[in-house]
Amino acid sequence: VSPPTGTIARPTLGSGTATMSGTVTLANSTTLRGLALSTGASTGLTDPASALTSVDVDQTSVATTTGTGLALSDIGGTVKLAALTSNGGTGANLTGSNSGATFDFTGVAISSGANPGLAATGGGTIRVTGTTNTIASTTGTALNVSNTTIGASGLTFRSISANGAVNGIVLNNTGATAGLAVTGTGAAGSGGTIENTTGDAVSLTSTRDASLSWMTISDNLGNGIFGSSVTNFTLASSTVDNNADDDATDEAGIKFGNLLGTASITDTTVSNSLEDNARIVNSSGTLSQLTITNSTFRDPAAASPGNNGLLLQADGTASITADITGSSFLR
Repeated sequence: VSPPTGTIARPTLGSGTATMSGTVTLANSTTLRGLALSTGASTGLTDPASALTSVDVDQTSVATTTGTGLALSDIGGTVKLAALTSNGGTGANLTGSNSGATFDFTGVAISSGANPGLAATGGGTIRVTGTTNTIASTTGTALNVSNTTIGASGLTFRSISANGAVNGIVLNNTGATAGLAVTGTGAAGSGGTIENTTGDAVSLTSTRDASLSWMTISDNLGNGIFGSSVTNFTLASSTVDNNADDDATDEAGIKFGNLLGTASITDTTVSNSLEDNARIVNSSGTLSQLTITNSTFRDPAAASPGNNGLLLQADGTASITADITGSSFLR
């Protein structure tokens, strides 16, 4: 309904005007407002097998227990949720060909267990905003954004945790606009704990503006934090301890290849890595400013392999400018 010019603004329907316990399957040119989905073990919001266009979802919330909150694989349009919660199931599974879609979430509280937390791998644009968003998984990857653009307002989470997954966080080919911020609350470990992964705890490839604060990244079989072709990176008030198990591939507590732009490591301890605690090797491009402040790099005991506390290496045409103050390099 299009009101005539001069009509006073109509009130929003909110996200709880009507509550529904079953699955909602979208169709072409769907407009959905004012619905609170609470589906238990069932999927909340999904699409049919065919491609959809002109989807418009807003003022809507989705809550599940062991079900999947969103399962969308081939849509175009906008899906904006005021809340997305799960307790044992996948929060959002955004796979297939969503190249014409924009996903905009707030109020994310996902506890996914052995299932993926939030997986956006089918294209399009995704944003997660707000100060209370959380993802916690056990053996499921908590956050995976691959071949999907992170929108201008970025992905903001208070905490992201995983225990026993292949990876805790994966960002791969996420565009040149914005990145991920894990903020914590100002207390140790409040940004989440990623532990006991069989691969890299945090894997960053062709992404930008990743910022991790108040996190604990420990006891992972791959690199604690791995990055390749990353522009701008921040690690603050965190612990990266006892990571890596393969010296043949030079795994490390923190390992970057071609880290560009600006980067900082502040008030962080990186310790007991199999080989290097932190390793940044660039073959081209410019890391214009790497700032390391009030941080500790501690090698393992003499009986363990150990290697460099911090390795900075610029090969070929690469350039690295570093400023290291107030930090300790210990054994």
